[in-house]
Amino acid sequence: VIIILFSGFTVQESLIPDYWIWVYWCNLFAWFLRALVVNEFRSGKYDYPDPNDPSQSQGEAVLRGLGFTLNGEPFTFEWLWYALALAVGVIILSILASVFFFDKISV
Repeated sequence: VIIILFSGFTVQESLIPDYWIWVYWCNLFAWFLRALVVNEFRSGKYDYPDPNDPSQSQGEAVLRGLGFTLNGEPFTFEWLWYALALAVGVIILSILASVFFFDKISV
């Protein structure tokens, strides 16, 4: 439940209290969800001007509306690489931890 609540899907980052924001930034599900949302709305399918604010695209408007922003600016494609780096890091760390602990367990 905590992973879903602090993913940015059910509760936007701006609504999470300051003393719980660390859970949002440590949540793997939040990183992957952010990467998927950025990939979709920055892909070019939503590059048309937003009817409410022609200075931004529809994709940027959706990102702002859903709360996928940092310091008021919508996330950019570089966040895809951050999520990929985090995923690779977690995979490597999981493999190393598995090897270490399975080596310590004797059957």
